[in-house]
Amino acid sequence: MSGNTLDRREPVGAPLAPGERLFALDVIRGFALLGILVMNLPDFSGAPRFFGGDTQAAWPLADRIADTVRSLFFDGKFNSLFSFLFALGFTIQLDRLQRSNSAGATKIYLRRLLVLFIFGVLHGCLLWPGDVLHVYAVLGLVLLAIRGFSDRTIFMLIAISLSMPGLRSLALLLLASPAANQQRVDFLDGIERGRQIAFGQGSYGASVIESTRQFAAFYINPTAWSMTLMWFFVFGTTMLIGLLAGRWRWLQNYHDHVGAIRRLQWWSLAIGLATAGMATVAESALDPKQPSLVWVAYRICYGLARVGIMLFYVSTIARMAHSARWQDLLKPLAAAGRLPLTNYLLQTVLCTTIFYHWGMGYWGKATPVTELALAFGLFFLVQVPLSVLWLRHHRFGPMEYLWRMLTYGRGSL
Repeated sequence: MSGNTLDRREPVGAPLAPGERLFALDVIRGFALLGILVMNLPDFSGAPRFFGGDTQAAWPLADRIADTVRSLFFDGKFNSLFSFLFALGFTIQLDRLQRSNSAGATKIYLRRLLVLFIFGVLHGCLLWPGDVLHVYAVLGLVLLAIRGFSDRTIFMLIAISLSMPGLRSLALLLLASPAANQQRVDFLDGIERGRQIAFGQGSYGASVIESTRQFAAFYINPTAWSMTLMWFFVFGTTMLIGLLAGRWRWLQNYHDHVGAIRRLQWWSLAIGLATAGMATVAESALDPKQPSLVWVAYRICYGLARVGIMLFYVSTIARMAHSARWQDLLKPLAAAGRLPLTNYLLQTVLCTTIFYHWGMGYWGKATPVTELALAFGLFFLVQVPLSVLWLRHHRFGPMEYLWRMLTYGRGSL
């Protein structure tokens, strides 16, 4: 069978039967969605994005604790987890496509990435410039290109990707002129001023114009290119780890890897907490506007903490999802994880409606405690119940349905 012809025994893009779904993967996706919301909510709410000054020192104790918890356990860890899951899902989906339609599998997956890229650009321009979907789509091309590389080569690529943010900070310290550094600061200050005016005071039309400007600025303005490139390296690191996890079938053949996953759980926690603690200390001592050795140390520790705590979350939830005592409790979380694209975009719709001036207008009024409480409230009181209710009547979320239809055509649905 060749081209895009559908195999009648196993149609390309056909929904997985209940017994074929990986419950642990759905649960981890649901958990990742919660963490993404916690991590992104300060940006939605109007908290200073780049140079926050010394306002934390004036916060009440509860806010300082909430901010520290978010910094240690959420910031950076959950977009890393999402990118890990994207690559793990890539190996599963491509393997299934190749089994059902080997000649057309790559072409179909390229269409899938193109649709995701379009969704990401629309999301970034029409709603919120912090979109990551387009980044995943671009890195999906890299995964296609390197899927045949040996494990050793993948490990080398992980080491290179992991080192790049620290090397960039060192290069800024040693090589960047004062004028170049000032250009970087001015660029980020301009981004901050624009979001405060457009999102905090403007109409929906003004927010679209500013979102589009900011989304494009990181790709058009040469001052921002090194920052943009670092995003791809950061997400690329955990995507490469996810590629290995899918290749080694960590979740598909969980019981063959129980011992390794248990060791990974505790080693990754130890490394993640140690480096997250060091990153927190370094962050409190640095001036984000000036390159320094402290800044280099922060970037190195922060990168290791992202990976360490992310792997702890993956291994812990994988063990819980395979434990009979946890499975009933985790089913609602798995329901949210079965609608990842829908729920990711819904978070943007809910939060921009609450905080942006064109919505309810709570921009700049939230504290770390209220941001944390709102994130958990929106997820567990809105997104999880809606996901459970939706799946009682539908096989796919609305955005997942649209994604499949644009990728495979109506015949696969």
